[in-house]
Amino acid sequence: MTFRIEVNAETGDARQVPLTGAELAEIEAARPALAAEAARRAILAEIAALEATVTNRRLREAALTEAGKAWLADVDARIAMLRGTLHG
Repeated sequence: MTFRIEVNAETGDARQVPLTGAELAEIEAARPALAAEAARRAILAEIAALEATVTNRRLREAALTEAGKAWLADVDARIAMLRGTLHG
């Protein structure tokens, strides 16, 4: 059995109250949306982490060396792929 906690605002007393079938159904119905939002946030965090690696020094290296250009192109491609999963 699953419970929720009710707290009496006046006394501060708490008690466990069993969830109703409707409350359980509502929770189960929300699970896919919650999972999708968690996945979206994880992708956004990964994009932010990748973008943070593109520092001024890395940009200078990209302008001056082939290895730097390849690195920047790889980071940009990974960011584009992740953004594509958000919109796809």
